[in-house]
Amino acid sequence: MFPGVKALDNVDFSVAKGEIHALVGENGAGKSTLIKILGGVYYPDDGEILIDGERVEYASPQAAMGAGISIVHQELNLVSYMSVAENLFMGKRPPRNGVGLVDWKELHRKGREMLTVVGLQDLVREPVGQLSVAQRQLLQISRGVSFGAKIIVFDEPTACLSRSEVENLFKVIRSLRDQGTSIVYVSHRLEEIFELADRVSVLRDGKMVGVVKTQEATTQQIINMMLGKEMVSEGHRVSCTGTEVLLKVDGLSSNNGVENMSFELRRGEVLGLAGVVGSGRTEVARLLFGIDRVTKGTIVLDGADLHPNSIRKAIRAGMALVPEDRHHDGLVLNMNIKENITMVSLKDFARGGLIRHAREGEVVRNLIGSLSIRPGEAGRLTKYLSGGNQQKVVLAKWLAGKQPKVFIFDEPTQGIDVGAKAEVHQLIDNLARNGAGILLISSDMHELLNLCDRILVMVRGSIVKCLSREEATAGKILAYAMRKENKAQHA
Repeated sequence: MFPGVKALDNVDFSVAKGEIHALVGENGAGKSTLIKILGGVYYPDDGEILIDGERVEYASPQAAMGAGISIVHQELNLVSYMSVAENLFMGKRPPRNGVGLVDWKELHRKGREMLTVVGLQDLVREPVGQLSVAQRQLLQISRGVSFGAKIIVFDEPTACLSRSEVENLFKVIRSLRDQGTSIVYVSHRLEEIFELADRVSVLRDGKMVGVVKTQEATTQQIINMMLGKEMVSEGHRVSCTGTEVLLKVDGLSSNNGVENMSFELRRGEVLGLAGVVGSGRTEVARLLFGIDRVTKGTIVLDGADLHPNSIRKAIRAGMALVPEDRHHDGLVLNMNIKENITMVSLKDFARGGLIRHAREGEVVRNLIGSLSIRPGEAGRLTKYLSGGNQQKVVLAKWLAGKQPKVFIFDEPTQGIDVGAKAEVHQLIDNLARNGAGILLISSDMHELLNLCDRILVMVRGSIVKCLSREEATAGKILAYAMRKENKAQHA
């Protein structure tokens, strides 16, 4: 299935009726492959699948759903321009009237009835494109239930959700469990695993290494099983902030929701941006990197005025962005590792209009080695890499040529395992020690508190509080981030 790689090796996995069973492992451990086999995307080379004690075989997602397995993927399989009701009935025959046409009144009635379990009954006529990510996930759950799913698999369902949306999703999952539905829950967030799951299965290098009851396990035990070794827990990084102001933003405003944003970033500093979903953190990154247009305010980078109305200008000025969505904004998945790493700095390897492939290959090999990108084959397509290794390729892209002065990291460890997360944290620290300024956008409180020298809290496109390392706590950050009305501050 994967050339030169054994993605799964004699894996035994079981989930009981009415159980929430978590599946964890490092990126590349085999979780996605197992999910896709269960969901009919891949066909296994060996082994069998039993549902209610009976062997089933299928080779398509539709056939898997017919057998009783529904997958709620990270990238939801919905049609945005169609209504909630129409999406709900995709893949099965809608109600018909006497002349064979779709009976829209009956379709909406049945739709409301099916959506009651997830609380979306009032949105039955709404275009899916108008729904939030959380609502789309609930719609996907309702589709699975309506098809009579006995087993629902959730693949990183909370990656883009706020805490209140997570709690609502957990309430729905627990309700499904109580009704006898079996749940397979895949997540890198171990705190969610201990809050929700009954048992945990751990995959490593394509093999099942153990199954434990959450009530009898510890976080460190699970991490050690995932890594195959004991990992020393991270503490606060040692600050290396200089006195020189590297980036100065004054009165920044735009049409994307950012209003009167002012802050300074010093050389060697890791500056955090915290806030709830919709607070404007990613919008700031888009402005600084020239994706969106600045309507008011100034940006000064290393003493020079920056007017980044294009990505090209921002890059030339010394700005780098590691985006939140690496698949769509950070990589070309059908290109190989080497091509992705050198796409920004390709001109640095050219002489007389020709690419010096030997020099390009040397730089790529060095980056693959220093960042521990696995598998370390420069010609491998990036779409076949795990999430953590894809993220390393995004980082390598900015290190292949002249090092940028400011790195913007937008949710850099979202959807990657604990081992890869520690490596990304170390890289951020190394960049700061080499004199770069780091703007770190993260929803992970531990990440912000452990890495940042200062943390700016945003609400509705403005900074409402600047917290030093000494005064920052998770409670304080949330207290400021959850306030509805705050006055903007300069930082």
